[in-house]
Amino acid sequence: TRQPRVRTEDVVIDAGDERVEAYIVGPAAGAARAGVLFLHWLGEHHNDRSQFLAEARALAREGVRSVLPAGRLPWQVPPHDAVSDVANIEVEVARQAAALDRLADGLPEEAPIALVGHDFGAMSGTLLLSRRPRISAAVIIAASPRWAEWFLPFWKIDGDPFDYARALAPLDPIE
Repeated sequence: TRQPRVRTEDVVIDAGDERVEAYIVGPAAGAARAGVLFLHWLGEHHNDRSQFLAEARALAREGVRSVLPAGRLPWQVPPHDAVSDVANIEVEVARQAAALDRLADGLPEEAPIALVGHDFGAMSGTLLLSRRPRISAAVIIAASPRWAEWFLPFWKIDGDPFDYARALAPLDPIE
């Protein structure tokens, strides 16, 4: 049997002061009946928006539209101190919200939307989940429960580590 055709677009999404590179993957013909927002990890192999590209293409053959935005924290903006890191986490969530809006645009109102997040994508994705009820399901892969648990061991963070952890605590996935 012949596989349904898939369309993959390399786009830039406007997120206010930010521009978010993303892949949009969906059926080449016909309307999508569901959506998935894929948020990638930080690592050594496929640690960019291409991490879930094969999965998005497989889902597109089933009528699912996906958006795979490029993350920037801590890839391009390394953790440094409590004030800037809280702000950068919020920027990351705003970037993801813009990608979610782009995903939802054109989907039927009743179409389910899921979030798949891995590592840092899962951590910031939990904040998006708590703020955007349009997401009806989530897969959270290897998320640390606290931002400071990831940042303190691997980056030089200015200030007292306990004060740092307390400042980031309201944004912790476990909260």
